[in-house]
Amino acid sequence: MDDNLFIGTPSEETKVGSLQRLKSESSLEKLERGVEVGVQILGGIKSALAEAKDNAEIASWIKSISKLQGKARPTPCIVGVVGSTGAGKSSVLNAVLDEECLVPTNCMRACTAVITEIAYNSWEEDTNKYRAEIHFISSEEWRDELQVLLQDLFDPQGRLEGDHANPDSEAGIAYSKIRAVYPSITRAHLMESKVTANGLTEDPSVRSMLGTTKHISALDAKSLLDQLRQFIDSKEKARDNNREHEAMEFWPLIKVVKIFVRTPLLESGLVLVDLPGVQDANAARSAVAAKYIERCTGLWVVAPITRAVDDKSAQNLMGPSFKRQLQLDGTFANVTVICSKTDDIRVKEAIENLPEGKQIHQIRKEAHALEAQSEEIQAELSEVEERVKTLGRLIESHDREIDNIEGVVRLAGEDDDVLISSPQGSEKRRPRTIALKSRKRNKRSLESGSDDSSTEDGDESPDSDYEEKQETLKKSKAVQRLEGLKLERRAFREEKRTKEEELKPLRKKLRKAKAETRRLHRQAKSKCIRFRNQYSRPAIQQQFADGIKELDQDNASQRDEANFDPTEDQRDYGQIAAQLPVFCVSSRAYQNMTMESDREEAVSGFPSLEDTEIPALQRHAVDQTRCARVAACRMFLNDLGTYLTSLMLRVTTADNPLKLTVDIRQQELNFLQTTMQTLEQQLKESTEKAMTECRQLLDTSILSKFAPATRVASDTAPVTVESWGRPKNEGGLPFMTYRATCVRNGVFKGKHGLKDFNEELSDPFKKQFARGWELVFSETIPKQLDSLVEALAQELEAFHIRMQGRAEIRVSLSFQLVAQPIKSHQHSVRNTTAVKDLVKLVPRKANRELSSVVANSMTRAYDYCSQESGRGCFKRMKEFTGDHIKDTGHTMFDSAAKDAASRLTSLLDKIDKKLRKTNATILKRIKSDYNSLVADDNVLKDLSTARGNIHSLLSEADEEFEKVMRLQAPGTGDNVSDPTAAMSVGDGEIAEAPVGKIKHEAGELSNSQPTSQVKAEEDVEMSD
Repeated sequence: MDDNLFIGTPSEETKVGSLQRLKSESSLEKLERGVEVGVQILGGIKSALAEAKDNAEIASWIKSISKLQGKARPTPCIVGVVGSTGAGKSSVLNAVLDEECLVPTNCMRACTAVITEIAYNSWEEDTNKYRAEIHFISSEEWRDELQVLLQDLFDPQGRLEGDHANPDSEAGIAYSKIRAVYPSITRAHLMESKVTANGLTEDPSVRSMLGTTKHISALDAKSLLDQLRQFIDSKEKARDNNREHEAMEFWPLIKVVKIFVRTPLLESGLVLVDLPGVQDANAARSAVAAKYIERCTGLWVVAPITRAVDDKSAQNLMGPSFKRQLQLDGTFANVTVICSKTDDIRVKEAIENLPEGKQIHQIRKEAHALEAQSEEIQAELSEVEERVKTLGRLIESHDREIDNIEGVVRLAGEDDDVLISSPQGSEKRRPRTIALKSRKRNKRSLESGSDDSSTEDGDESPDSDYEEKQETLKKSKAVQRLEGLKLERRAFREEKRTKEEELKPLRKKLRKAKAETRRLHRQAKSKCIRFRNQYSRPAIQQQFADGIKELDQDNASQRDEANFDPTEDQRDYGQIAAQLPVFCVSSRAYQNMTMESDREEAVSGFPSLEDTEIPALQRHAVDQTRCARVAACRMFLNDLGTYLTSLMLRVTTADNPLKLTVDIRQQELNFLQTTMQTLEQQLKESTEKAMTECRQLLDTSILSKFAPATRVASDTAPVTVESWGRPKNEGGLPFMTYRATCVRNGVFKGKHGLKDFNEELSDPFKKQFARGWELVFSETIPKQLDSLVEALAQELEAFHIRMQGRAEIRVSLSFQLVAQPIKSHQHSVRNTTAVKDLVKLVPRKANRELSSVVANSMTRAYDYCSQESGRGCFKRMKEFTGDHIKDTGHTMFDSAAKDAASRLTSLLDKIDKKLRKTNATILKRIKSDYNSLVADDNVLKDLSTARGNIHSLLSEADEEFEKVMRLQAPGTGDNVSDPTAAMSVGDGEIAEAPVGKIKHEAGELSNSQPTSQVKAEEDVEMSD
């Protein structure tokens, strides 16, 4: 189909081909600029239609424009960041964001307890670059938390647990947490009065915070963090009884902290979430963390490189349960492993572990040789320097002695004797000379000045330790002595000059040797770092693939142990390993090289910023948003093209209606109705066929597996429950941990790690269908839907061909306008984002509910164990839980199966409904457009002013998209993101907004609550 379309009279040619070409553009920068231009064009059209907004059809158009503008908002890409304590997670986030201290990094308890979401700051009203929201848990959530803490602190009889003074015990942790919020509560208070969860919740200072959100802002990151500290800081004060005057701490009450910053990295819709752990001790935070994990489009696993390979710390962060969740979610491909602290390396140990023949060994030999050479040069240099110093002292000594003798000789007569004093035993001693008159004339001594005589008290001159030698000479002898001293001084000066000349090349040679040694050491360290990175990367990738393989083998053996063949791979594990992104980064080196603040000494081993791998990680973060951004832009531009073309059609037919006789018009309307009915039936049949096949896939791969899964899980559950109560040396749990887990409805994270009774019970159930679940929702159903949309697109093309055969309407200038949207409708069915999001997110919710059903079924056992006390209580707890699982196990898993089946069949019903709605919307638009052409039914005929304004806007629109197409990508000459460009529209000028402004003005991205990724398919209708 020709891209050159016309409106108005034949002499008024207006192309819209640029917009059509832009939809196929691969440049994200151009696509996003095109979206910005499109939003502004829609704004101009809305203004042009405003004068006729009382007309029902025009009002519908204006509403459609608003919906379409809303689609311009960026699709959020949530990346969860997990890592163990001390992994350097916060430092990595700061470096990636090009910040020094946006995320706290100082090992406070709060740093590992509070979920932190970091998103783009799109509030134009706030001039501050940084702002934050501190969301506090509700009164109900804090009351529930207090009830759990008090159950840890008191036994069922209300007695204070004896180990509450132990900070590592469950009771001690509960005691510390309560006192953090209520500092006036002491042990005596707890023992003397009845403390209740309701009473503590109603404390005025606490109640005023619960359920609220605190807003703060700052011009710089440090100021924002300083303000945040008063809420998130855990002071870890001594546990004494004198805390009445201490301020309460807020961190136990915080659900999530949201930080917003204006930075290009986040402007694209990227949201980084620092997740301390999915199973937080606080139930509210745990639920929030689980929600984020469910919605994440990317997951960064951070582990120190010093432990990442040997200790498998990155692998251990993703335990069997976590990997099972990734499998059910179909998100193995979303994982990124970040090995942190690559600057932390012991070069000597690293070199010793390197194989012989590596270049680094030669570098090390060269460095050692240079060090030896430097020592030799240093020894020679020291010897020369010492001689120069000695000569300097000799010259100084001679200068003084010469001065003194010259003074005495000058004052003495020809026959006078001269008394000369010189130091004994050392060149350093200051000589003294005294001139004497003739003995015939009463001897008169001429003393030298004070500088050559005794020193002041406290003077540490070495002269005080030596005696002086005095001798009396004739004046002639003194003159001879003087000449001799001058000759010696001249010789000393000449030697000193010679030695000083020798110093310059020696020092230069030493500096060069030391500089080369340092360079070699830096090179050696750099090569060690690179070698470790190159070694770690494939090792971690292989560990990840091996973990998935173990998971698959476990699933296969559980499903059919008799036919399980461990040599038969269920997927390409080599490809999985190769596709896992692994970054070996040094946040410290990156920040040291990029930030001008006072820092520690330079970090060696990184010749360039790229060697820190932080820039590569930043690009990876942007790339994780790219696919979603490109898809969202193309969808918006496609809908925009459909809308503008329909609007062009109405403007054109209002000015130049199709000239048909009454009979011919009726014939064409009848043909249109028949053809539309045929198209509607074809779309319906194709959709029904595809959905039937999807239901068969679901039943074969998942639903049919629920019955055997229920049997297996029911048989396994008693053994699992029995294992919890075994002696500790056999893998069982201590009494306090067992009880604390029951108090928390089966999930507890304490000093012994995470314990999840519900997941352990449901895991054998999930294993029976995990692989089938992953394949159905990651591959088979998406492929089936892809086949469907291709069939729908072909049927739309067939409709277009049938309409092209109508000679009476094909000759109209407007026919191309009415036919053009067919391509857009084909694009719409190919890009059913809402359906794709449903296929991703609903199964994630469904598989998580399996554990929730188990937890609800176990509530009676958990409640019993929470209240049991006294002699033999542990035995009774274990017996009751064992009896409960035997009695209710089958019913429990049957309920879980039915719940999952209901959710999954409901998912297909929703997909069916959305597809039918998409079909209906397309049919409605096509019918509306053709009716506008054939039936001469056009509301714009009576709105000449609005029609003229719209005509002007549309006349300019495609030129603006042509400008976008002419722009070049960054780095090729033109500035794609020039915010100063203006777009001429109609009678006035509409200034183009800066990049990013329009992307966020349609709605806040995650500024008040976690943003759902399920975006309903919105209809853009021209008429009812």
